[in-house]
Amino acid sequence: MQVVVPNLAEARLALCAHFPSPLAEETLYSVCARFHSLTAVRRQALTGLLLFGTHRASTKRCIPVGLSTLVRCLPELFPSELSVLQQHTHASLYFRFMSSDQASRAAAVCAGPMHLRERLPFNWASAQFERQHPLRSCPTCIAADSDQLGFAYWHLDHQLPGVWVCPEHGDLLRINLSSRPKSSWVLPSLIESVVPTELPHAEHDLLGLLADTIKRLCGSRPADLAGLREHVCKNLEQAGMVQAGNALNASKVTRWLMHRLGGLPETHFHAFDSAAECECIVGALGKKKAHHPLRWAILMACLRKEGAKIEGMLQAVDGPNQPGLPGFPIRKAPTAPDRAYSLMRSGAHIVEVAQSAGVTRGVVQRWLTDPELHVLWTTARLDQLRTHHLTSIHEALTSGVASRQELRLKANAAYLWFQRNEPEILEGLIPRSLEDKQLPLWK
Repeated sequence: MQVVVPNLAEARLALCAHFPSPLAEETLYSVCARFHSLTAVRRQALTGLLLFGTHRASTKRCIPVGLSTLVRCLPELFPSELSVLQQHTHASLYFRFMSSDQASRAAAVCAGPMHLRERLPFNWASAQFERQHPLRSCPTCIAADSDQLGFAYWHLDHQLPGVWVCPEHGDLLRINLSSRPKSSWVLPSLIESVVPTELPHAEHDLLGLLADTIKRLCGSRPADLAGLREHVCKNLEQAGMVQAGNALNASKVTRWLMHRLGGLPETHFHAFDSAAECECIVGALGKKKAHHPLRWAILMACLRKEGAKIEGMLQAVDGPNQPGLPGFPIRKAPTAPDRAYSLMRSGAHIVEVAQSAGVTRGVVQRWLTDPELHVLWTTARLDQLRTHHLTSIHEALTSGVASRQELRLKANAAYLWFQRNEPEILEGLIPRSLEDKQLPLWK
């Protein structure tokens, strides 16, 4: 269900002409937050509708949605969806560790106004990915940006996985703890951020090497993981991590990693679950499903701590191609059976559909990987929710409600839903008082 806003096309034409040029290494969320501040738009959702065609675009701070709308509105700044992802999002790192088919599917997920229910590598486009990458900022960078530009912005190299130290200044990054809701456009602030924990000198140096390694792993070419694996194994052999027959000793490498990472507080890696566990890191050397960029970066940073040169490892990463490694199954065009469309057209809950079809819940979730079925089902669910709340509003109005305050007390859930998603409906039912009206920015 598309939210209709009057004069949206005219607003885009008027306001997008003042969209600021993105800075080098600035995240897409950051430049959109600057645009929101410049336009002085009161509603957070309206900026999302203008730029991305969805009112909840500000919640996608790492992996955006609606890039097709953004590219159509600002073709001179953002020539294509892929270029936006490569230059201003985490894709500059993660796409290197995906196969070409996986990267294409991951980019396609960001084109529409909502992320489809699809399993992608590294939790891409999921809520888990957003939790793993909280907004982080360097106090020295904030001061320098404010002096040079008059404002601070979110640096992309601060938001990458495992970066808890500024690669340029060596300061511990601060985590954003804004009191404002997650669905808002915010810029870095020292007042609304905290340092997660203090670190001993040795662990600080290791995190500094890790941040520098991750920054240098970013690029546009697919990573040659076979070449990187071979070069890393040679460095581990030189460090004595081998058995009698020169075979890599996995248990010895695990103990070596635990010794290196044991002093780091859990705060730095807890969001990644097993991505930073020593056994999983060693699994990358054994050609298992363990090619997360954070695991490779930890291995490379620990080897640099031993004295290994990063240049050789980076040259190995920039090899000619990336071979097919074990990973997520590739389904180019997933389709659901015909009966799935008839069962889910009503917008029933997944459990109810599974019971009526005589299948498990997992089967219904696999049906929803079909993009057309997913759009059909989610649209029906939204229509049901909208109808339910609209009925509550009309019942409250029938009972004699005469003001917005009374309506909110009488039908609180419905009022808040329309206030967040379709405020123009409330305007048509009960107009705001004169002192509460916002001055329009366009006619």
